[in-house]
Amino acid sequence: MLGPAEQEEAGNPVSRIVLRDAAQHGFTHQGQGVYYDGQALCRRPKFALTAIQAPTTLWHGTADFIWHPDPIYYLASRLPHATLRMLPDEGHMLFLKYWRQILEQVRSEL
Repeated sequence: MLGPAEQEEAGNPVSRIVLRDAAQHGFTHQGQGVYYDGQALCRRPKFALTAIQAPTTLWHGTADFIWHPDPIYYLASRLPHATLRMLPDEGHMLFLKYWRQILEQVRSEL
């Protein structure tokens, strides 16, 4: 079930195309991509998060209905060079709306 912010973004015609294509790609190869994503998300990493030395920006919406913001604060506290960008009233699919800003930031850090 999607929250209000996710429903709004899913109603955007361009976002609907992106989400449709992502779902199709995710389920190619008999769904192995989805399976391996689930496996990766459900096991502990084989390294300490504090070992990550690269600058890392976490973009998250305060209205994310899929991942509650609390674990993101925890994650940011464990990454030594993390910047947390909490976007008010944005949901899980904020990357569809803010992709330009996200890519501009990545480019500026290269």
